Amino acid sequence: MNNTVLLIGGCGFIGTNLAIGFASRGCQVHIYDKLCPDDKRFGEYSNKIEIARGDFSDVEKIRQIIEDTQPSLVVHLVSNTITNKNIESVIDDINEDVLSTVKLLNVIRDRQNLKFVYFSSGGTVYGNNGKRFNEETDPTCPINTYGWTKLCIENLIRMHSFQFGTEYLILRPSNPYGPWQNIYGHQGLVAVTLGKVMNNEEITVWGDGSIIRDYIYIGDLVDAVISLCLHNEYNETYNIGSGTGLSVNSILKAIEQVTNKGLNINYIEGRKTDIATNVLDNKKMLSKLANFKLAAINEGITETWKWINKTIKEK
Repeated sequence: MNNTVLLIGGCGFIGTNLAIGFASRGCQVHIYDKLCPDDKRFGEYSNKIEIARGDFSDVEKIRQIIEDTQPSLVVHLVSNTITNKNIESVIDDINEDVLSTVKLLNVIRDRQNLKFVYFSSGGTVYGNNGKRFNEETDPTCPINTYGWTKLCIENLIRMHSFQFGTEYLILRPSNPYGPWQNIYGHQGLVAVTLGKVMNNEEITVWGDGSIIRDYIYIGDLVDAVISLCLHNEYNETYNIGSGTGLSVNSILKAIEQVTNKGLNINYIEGRKTDIATNVLDNKKMLSKLANFKLAAINEGITETWKWINKTIKEK
């Protein structure tokens, strides 16, 4: 591929880190996003990253950006759906995410040598399928609209590739954490908890803390994704995870160790849409990435805590 990349939805947590990752490898990066807080977040790579602001539904604007920039790679990071929305929201989710993706696929379908990468979900697409470790070929049984929407888009991409030959990568990340994740938000256990610790606030945990998930440091996720893209591993679906399951309580304990602060935890009733255990089998990913080393959870949390203290406290 050439060295031009378009990140649609590239000002979020994953997008920001991907933009820096691609730019640090010599790529010219273009970002299309509805909101982007500031350009300073890209630091020394700001001269290699250009931002255009607009809504995902404005397909004509995206078409023009693709015409103007001629990227070899389009990365779709947009999702307007959240995991705890109820089924009544499915019509909005179809309009905002699914139909807009169909329009985007139609824009790129006749462009030779343009690769398409979609960030799906490693947790919610598998759902309650009875598996503790999920391989890419395991059954997909989403139990919320977020997972259903992601799976629907995955299947649209595969169908589009079959009909028009578009080369794609479908990525199913686990639970990434690290720099540029919103510490004041409602999603992302590590970031939100560290934000609460910084501000000496109570930490709310749904259920008893026994829920097990797969957590991956954002730097590892970026390295894995860019390596797969640069090595032309297309027309495939990959889990992007650590392959290790950790409970919410074990994450909280690790945060206590890293920050050296006691946590004020409030356990409340669990949610029906929370899957008890979900860990990604990452053997397929690792088979393509020679000598790939994943950060241990304490190591990743330490780096995230350093970033919070350096970046957030300086604002």
